[in-house]
Amino acid sequence: MRKRRSKAKNEKGKYFLILAFTLLVLFAVLIFFSSIKNNTSKPTSNVKAGEYLQIVHTKSIGEFYNNRRTVKITELGLNITAVKGDAHSIIIYVDTQVDISNDVYKHIAKGETLSVSVRLNGYVTSLNSEGKFPVTVGLSCSEAAYDEITLLIDPDDIIGPTK
Repeated sequence: MRKRRSKAKNEKGKYFLILAFTLLVLFAVLIFFSSIKNNTSKPTSNVKAGEYLQIVHTKSIGEFYNNRRTVKITELGLNITAVKGDAHSIIIYVDTQVDISNDVYKHIAKGETLSVSVRLNGYVTSLNSEGKFPVTVGLSCSEAAYDEITLLIDPDDIIGPTK
């Protein structure tokens, strides 16, 4: 009988060690992936994307209403320049955006400009007191915190749809 008890104790000890080892490995894997996620999702500085990147309106396509005081923009033309350093994982966010995955860019080297066209389902905006159309654009990259920039678009920089 004595052998059976010691054999049972040995079996319990084996299972305990296997369980402890498995939990330790699982814990290490969770810490590893958590650190990777935290490093890739947080910017490396306190700089906002609007300071790290320069964003300028070029030309857009839209349809005017209300005696040209309101416009529905369907394609927003932008130039994005990396001014503070190389920029990675650049994402552009605009209300009514067709597909945000089309507006993610891998890299812009410092000093380079990237011309982009953001397709919209119809961003409606009206003239402000300065005679410009305000459009809010969200911008982020790996090196800088998310920022919202309001671009003031000249009505002459909006092309009507071609038919």
